[in-house]
Amino acid sequence: MIRDWICDELTRRYNVQALRMDTSEIVRKLEPLTGVGPRGRKADVVLIDAYLEVLTHRHPEAAAAEDQWYEDAADDAVFNRGPLGHVLDAIRAL
Repeated sequence: MIRDWICDELTRRYNVQALRMDTSEIVRKLEPLTGVGPRGRKADVVLIDAYLEVLTHRHPEAAAAEDQWYEDAADDAVFNRGPLGHVLDAIRAL
């Protein structure tokens, strides 16, 4: 229960941070975490999820890339890498 509260609070704080950042700043923060999938270190996963939420709301291309990852995630290797690489590639293509 405490762990869930901590994750929720971190998510809220990361969302506030990301909303204040422009897209290029978010991308710079996320680039070192490319390859961290859903089973990665919890603090990294929370940050990635919060920042991706902001990116996918700002850019339909990012949302489409995340959707594509969900479709491709039936492959274990794709799932383990997480959606970050797909989303960052879509943002860089803008």
